[in-house]
Amino acid sequence: MSGPHDAMDEAVRARLAEAERAVLARAPESEVDPSTEQIAAVMDLLGDPQRAFRVIHVTGTNGKTSTARIADGLLRELGLHTGRFTSPHLHSMRERIVLGGEPISVESFLAAYDEVMPVVELVESRAGSTGARMNFFQVLVALGYAAFADALAPGLFVAQAMGRFGNYFNQELFGVPTTLPWALQIDPAHRPAGYEQFATFHPTFLYEALWTLTSALLLLWLDKRFRLQHGQMLAAYVVAYASGRAWIENIRIDPITYDNVGGLRMIVWVSMIAMVIAAAALIRSRRTHGGNEDPIYRGEVSVPGDAEPAEAEARTGD
Repeated sequence: MSGPHDAMDEAVRARLAEAERAVLARAPESEVDPSTEQIAAVMDLLGDPQRAFRVIHVTGTNGKTSTARIADGLLRELGLHTGRFTSPHLHSMRERIVLGGEPISVESFLAAYDEVMPVVELVESRAGSTGARMNFFQVLVALGYAAFADALAPGLFVAQAMGRFGNYFNQELFGVPTTLPWALQIDPAHRPAGYEQFATFHPTFLYEALWTLTSALLLLWLDKRFRLQHGQMLAAYVVAYASGRAWIENIRIDPITYDNVGGLRMIVWVSMIAMVIAAAALIRSRRTHGGNEDPIYRGEVSVPGDAEPAEAEARTGD
């Protein structure tokens, strides 16, 4: 006799099969458009999750997957938390995205899929009917980065805050003119057309840095209080980041493509859509899974040589 959990599991399996079919329907990974423009745009809208962690990029003709697995195992033996992306897969594309030595769970895969695919479709829509769609491999790379960011979301916010100060040194991505005490002075050579007569502008880089640092603290508190799992950390990250990006973009004046769509910049619309989708995914995941399981990336990190005195004596025979 089947129960409600059997029905729920069947529904999850059906969603996984649907998601895999949608990804597999794209061009195979052997058909690569020699451009990083689309995947870079997707990563930008997701907050550049690939910049939140150190990466070992293994290249070559043969043995890449074996080398990656060996490196992964060594790092985990040292007490580090790892994520691994390799190709191809044998049975399920979830094998390509590995967290802590285990393939990503069905629930986490679907959570990453629900977060990433609307952004992929928005980026592809910009290219119009003549633009190439992202292929199978590119979409899975985006899913992998998003899945890794679920565990690293607070650190991602900190990395973004640090990166924003590069805008200060480059005198770029600032806001409308202002005379507030914390206004940013911009050299005449860097002032946009039409704003040459203004000397000081809103330091939007500072606003975003403060917003992301505050959001990092918020995510840490939420995780401690509610145990965010099954993509919930990533969803909370997107809600926080997109909400901040939406209002900050409203006061920026740097020219972008689709600068005025219905009275707003395109990135504002994208941020609001992403925020709504992520909020819905977060609510759905909390109702379905709650947050009682132990997170994958939680626990003490042990470093070789830091054994307890009694254990050290046993090893040396003293």
